Amino acid sequence: MNYKRLLVAFLALVLVLAAIPTLAQETIVPGEIYTGTLEASNAQYSFSATAGDLFVFALNSDDFDAKIEVYDSNGNLVAEDDDSGEGRNALLAFPVAEGGDYILRVTSWSGEPSGTYTLEAQQVTPVAATVDGSVELLANGANPVYAVFEGKAGDVVNIWALSNNDEDTKISILSFNSGEQVAEDDDNGPGTNPYIRRLVLPHTGSYLVTVSPLFDRELTGNISLNIETTEQLFVDEAGVTVTLGELNEAEVFTMNTESGASYIITISSASTDVSYRLEIRDGSLFGPGASVNDISLLGVGYTATFGGEVEFVLDYSAYGSGNEFTVNVQKLSE
Repeated sequence: MNYKRLLVAFLALVLVLAAIPTLAQETIVPGEIYTGTLEASNAQYSFSATAGDLFVFALNSDDFDAKIEVYDSNGNLVAEDDDSGEGRNALLAFPVAEGGDYILRVTSWSGEPSGTYTLEAQQVTPVAATVDGSVELLANGANPVYAVFEGKAGDVVNIWALSNNDEDTKISILSFNSGEQVAEDDDNGPGTNPYIRRLVLPHTGSYLVTVSPLFDRELTGNISLNIETTEQLFVDEAGVTVTLGELNEAEVFTMNTESGASYIITISSASTDVSYRLEIRDGSLFGPGASVNDISLLGVGYTATFGGEVEFVLDYSAYGSGNEFTVNVQKLSE
């Protein structure tokens, strides 16, 4: 065996590996702001977290469409955000489901990022909220504000937020278990306040509530966050009657379906001077539905792809003017 030749080959390999550029992995310290410059490349940062932690990362750049990606120690993408911040900037609330080491990647939504950026990292303690209770979220110029509550899989809740300063806000609910957003709303509540109706919780565990201004502003008033237990509102051919426009502009109904069967959803109103929208949540990207103006009767056909419970939403766009709607679901003959 020619040991000298093997030694030369080994040294050559070492030189080649040394020449390969590697991404810096500076360790993130909560509360610090990091600046950098990208030249058709990405930057990486590392951090450690404990289950139940909440990290908030803000990535800002005037040069590229900022995007944040978070990977676990196995290289799996577990969270990302493109432009939840101001303009094209990224703002990611990352609830930690499993403790361990993570990598944060600074990149761009499209193309190769090039230019300067700032990355701000915060470890936030969300306000503890309880089901069937109300809690005050103190904004003090914050954007957004956060709360957390515990729920059980299958529980049904209403969640709404009221601004004491008449600010136009939005609300989103994330599961700590999966890190996925399970619901969001802008203004289905009183005025421009958000209201999430009859949310069926998918997991047992913690849920993160984020309340933020609809536009790129700071919250100046405080937020009253309310969570209450409720039930699914099942509807069939007998029908149900609801009033919309007083406390909430939208209602969520549930119908039992058989795979392949066809149904017609009928909505009637005593008034012809109404505008409303129907959306069927059947798991597709854009569920079937219809929007109508100045009509007292609407019928929407639907064929179930999968059997089981299917939700649909009736959205009435006239808050402050209560109106009764009667809704029924009829299975069509084969």
